[in-house]
Amino acid sequence: GGSGNMPNLFATSSRLALLAYLLPVAGCHLHSVGDNPYYRNHWCGLPGALPSLDDADCQKAFPPGVPSPNWQCPVTYTAKKAEAPGFQRAGTPIKLNTSAFSHLQLDPRVNVAVVLIRRGPTGVTLRYMGHNATIPYETWSSSKIFAAASAAGVLQERCGLGLAGETRGVHGATPLGDLLTIICSYDTTVNYTSNGLARYFLDVGGRPRVRELVQRWLGRMNETLGGNYGEPVPSDLAFGVQESNGEWCPEEPNHTDDGDISNSLSALGAAEFARRLILHRESSADLRLPGVEWSDVASILYGANHTKLFPAAELRWGGMSTDTSIFLQRSVGETALARAGDQWRIFSKLGAGFSDTRQVGEITNIAYGCFPVLDSTGTPVVDEGLELVITSRASIPVDTKLITADKVLLDTLQSVVT
Repeated sequence: GGSGNMPNLFATSSRLALLAYLLPVAGCHLHSVGDNPYYRNHWCGLPGALPSLDDADCQKAFPPGVPSPNWQCPVTYTAKKAEAPGFQRAGTPIKLNTSAFSHLQLDPRVNVAVVLIRRGPTGVTLRYMGHNATIPYETWSSSKIFAAASAAGVLQERCGLGLAGETRGVHGATPLGDLLTIICSYDTTVNYTSNGLARYFLDVGGRPRVRELVQRWLGRMNETLGGNYGEPVPSDLAFGVQESNGEWCPEEPNHTDDGDISNSLSALGAAEFARRLILHRESSADLRLPGVEWSDVASILYGANHTKLFPAAELRWGGMSTDTSIFLQRSVGETALARAGDQWRIFSKLGAGFSDTRQVGEITNIAYGCFPVLDSTGTPVVDEGLELVITSRASIPVDTKLITADKVLLDTLQSVVT
């Protein structure tokens, strides 16, 4: 996808393509999932899996070492670059560049929004770009993370403890972070389902609240969340939260359905929701999710601090780190990860399905990435690297097995990122 007119997501100059940055580096081949064996043994390479949506070939990479919830993206920029034309401060009305990708002639069946993030001397600046980015569409499972974030705010307000706490169930004390790992990985080894647990968090937070977050807090009045995810809540799970061995704080589930709510976000709406969530620490109080603390966000991104449902020695990375979709990873390429050492991150959430009523196969994807360029001493090089949120959807008529959608979405992300 390299082109001289690119908005260029990676390189320092707006006229250098990512391909120049991604020159082959000797000895940089990555061992894809050596650091997260539970993922490799249970969650990828399953029968019927697609290459990018479900990681059919177990290509997903994890950063070396042990994750730290205190990690922050080390990609930084000089004032000149951070305040370049097209960049704006968070909280100002979004200026969406709808022509940034016009020369790429992207597939009309795709929606995509990109938020470029630059950390400069005076704070974070953002550049918004999109293709069909303001049209609401069915989120499928990609919006489950937002239901969990909404629930976190309710738990914090009522109990002073959110997603870093534990609930109770058939497995005993159960970290909410482990339930988030199941939502993102589609694990079935402990007899919970991603859909059932997403509905659990919807009941914790209430459907009216997550809809209000979209319409009032985000200001996306034509978009909605609050729809169920197709399976019942596990009957064994209690509604409430406790610290490990701590006092139990009961929580009243909110089953209010408000009629037929759909999960319908635009690529831009989903991108801004994800950006505010993941950049919680860098955001002013009015732009943070109401009630939510960083410990809640870390639980969504990384899963439980101390897992109880999975063998700790085999599962270092949980939460959104274990999403099986590898669209962004395949788009930036192995060299980008190798050059970032242990300092890169990808947090993502897939959604997918075939709509019988609309007769379309669809894949949705929300992804955050941080890819610094480290020098020979392991220090991030200023004005190089990439930090972004990219949200996307492919909607393909009669694509019942999503084979075309999987390919079209990867092609689109590779065009946009490179």
